Amino acid sequence: GIDKVDLTKSEDLIITEGEIDALSIADCGFDNVTSIPNGAAGSANSDTAYSYIWNAKEKIEAAKRIILAGDADKPGEATVVVWKIVAEVPVERIEQSFIITTTQ
Repeated sequence: GIDKVDLTKSEDLIITEGEIDALSIADCGFDNVTSIPNGAAGSANSDTAYSYIWNAKEKIEAAKRIILAGDADKPGEATVVVWKIVAEVPVERIEQSFIITTTQ
């Protein structure tokens, strides 16, 4: 999780919507990659859906740049938007990216 990242390796924090996405990005050589627990939350009103953010507040505040990588679908887009609000991180520290997948 976010609380386990090592910001001495990189000041960037990359947060993906899914575990496979995080593993794929880490496999490409990026440090400090983690996924949102249990993928995109179905409702921003859930008391526990974003508790991992509050539990890792110290690491989030210490990261120089936060890259949010969600799927390019409605749950992914909603997760990125809600994450920005819940984390209370200045917008200039957040970069948004969407992972585009294709099905063959």
